[in-house]
Amino acid sequence: MVTRIETDRSLTVFSGLEIEVDIDEVLKALPGNRGTKAVEEALEQSLVAAREIWCPRVVCRWLDVTDITEETISLAIPQGGTLVLEPGFSARFLAGARQVMVAVYTLGDELEAYGVSLSSKGDYLGAYLTDIIGLVALDKAGQKVRNLVEERAETLGWGVGPFLSPGSVHGWELTGQNDLCSVLPLENIGVEIRGDAILSPFKSISCLIAVGPDYTSNTVGSTCQVCSRRDTCTMKNH
Repeated sequence: MVTRIETDRSLTVFSGLEIEVDIDEVLKALPGNRGTKAVEEALEQSLVAAREIWCPRVVCRWLDVTDITEETISLAIPQGGTLVLEPGFSARFLAGARQVMVAVYTLGDELEAYGVSLSSKGDYLGAYLTDIIGLVALDKAGQKVRNLVEERAETLGWGVGPFLSPGSVHGWELTGQNDLCSVLPLENIGVEIRGDAILSPFKSISCLIAVGPDYTSNTVGSTCQVCSRRDTCTMKNH
């Protein structure tokens, strides 16, 4: 059951987010897409267990853009004042931004703990498959975030920019996650940011997605064009 809490007009928290993951989606995520019959049988069992364990949650906030430079974007924060983010090279993908959604989504730590327990019992295949399932499920939670942005853009008659995440896109260092997350009550979804700017639980992602009248796409685009590994990755969409 999805619980949605709006603490103010800009901030929304979702807990118990409903997502669907099927075996074919996980098989496609396996390196080489090589699923033997034994792997498929183990995967079926892992999926049944994972569906009872994962607990996707989202916290997101809409912020108005006040200024954009070649390497920074300034956002008005509800408490007053301005938040300045430094996406560097990737700031060029924010040139058309009027508003942005900043969000963190997570699977929680339950599934990760389950995978660790499997490994401690010697079930290394089960632990591995649970990890892959978690990655697919986390992307499904991210799709919920992207849907929210697309719905907002449609309502405003605007377009949307690409998905930007500190540490994953060219020019935006992982340390930028500290500033991005500073406007979100991460404790509401059971997430914390460590001193090294890494989110915990591990299967948690922060992001920023912009909307504005100058964007031409009505869907959140592939991150390949802004990925820090775009020149060497063998899994590019385009």
